Amino acid sequence: MEIGGAEKYLKMVVQHFSKICHAYLIYPDDALHADFYGGIDIVPIPYSLKQYECPAIRLASYFTTFRSIKPDMLHVNLPSPVSCNLVIVAARLFTKGNILSTIHLPSIKFKRSLLGMLAGKGLWDWLSARAVFAALDMSIVVSKAGVTSLSENYPVKKEKIACIYNGVELSRFATVPHHQILEIRKALDISSHETVVTSIGRLHQQKGYCYLLTAMQMVARVAPNVKLLLIGDGALREELAAQAVETGLAHSVVFLGERNDIPEILACTDIYINSSLNEGLPFSVLEAMAAGVPVVATMVEGNRELVRNAETGLLVPPRDPENLAKAIILLLNDQKYRMALGLRGKERIIRHFSVDQMMLNTFELYEKCTGKH
Repeated sequence: MEIGGAEKYLKMVVQHFSKICHAYLIYPDDALHADFYGGIDIVPIPYSLKQYECPAIRLASYFTTFRSIKPDMLHVNLPSPVSCNLVIVAARLFTKGNILSTIHLPSIKFKRSLLGMLAGKGLWDWLSARAVFAALDMSIVVSKAGVTSLSENYPVKKEKIACIYNGVELSRFATVPHHQILEIRKALDISSHETVVTSIGRLHQQKGYCYLLTAMQMVARVAPNVKLLLIGDGALREELAAQAVETGLAHSVVFLGERNDIPEILACTDIYINSSLNEGLPFSVLEAMAAGVPVVATMVEGNRELVRNAETGLLVPPRDPENLAKAIILLLNDQKYRMALGLRGKERIIRHFSVDQMMLNTFELYEKCTGKH
């Protein structure tokens, strides 16, 4: 029900493939999603909140939708391996098409055996995992670590898992004119002597922002002229704002909410932070690196495949504000090192993580699964 990296991925895929096939998109019927997916050449199928809340109504809705469309393929976009289990099972019952899923966070683990149920998972979860993976023709994960995590913790064989890295549209992060950077800094009330640290993501526990704010409190003691920009929204906004006030950061932390000018804001950024507790392959880090911004990220799955420590960025343990603060201070004190990390990070994105490569790999998988050109 929120907009994050998984929704950004879905929008990119649908936007690309709607040019070469008939694309339909099922999504929550609210202004947030309608605006986010607006402008794409698709047939929209908005589902009401009532349809999502009641399994019986949702099942009937899927039946009606699939009977009408008769899709050759269903691509389901999931945060965790057994999310959206009802649509996957419904698709297997009501359609003859292939079913693919992209799983963004396979590190959310669930044991493969009955022992998993005894370890705290219920019988329904245990049965759901088996029903979901029996129905799926292929699972896409966005990191190599995801292949291992999924195959070791869920009832799925490695040959039914494809690793396709997320990609970034490199042209969006070309050089931003200097006058535009000055305008953004002025609009955000950033003075010429302030250094900008930015983080992008949902204001959610997964993103570890409470640890980032604690780290920024440590940074402020030795570098008071630092401003933190938090881009995104979520349930923890009030709690994090209160923490900023309590730690004396009220004037140096700016909650910007959702923004459409990410390339321009990254052009104003000196250091990018990812403080997440777990990740798939975060678009925010991809975009920061594509913009040439040096990255400090937590040492979790996904991040480790993007950032090479001390070469294209810095990696620190999750839930560790002290080491996070040390990494930020290191970069604040060494502009030459900052620029070198940013440059090498950008080169890595250009070489390995373009959106063109992502779509080509997805296209080839579609062809393989459907047998259609």
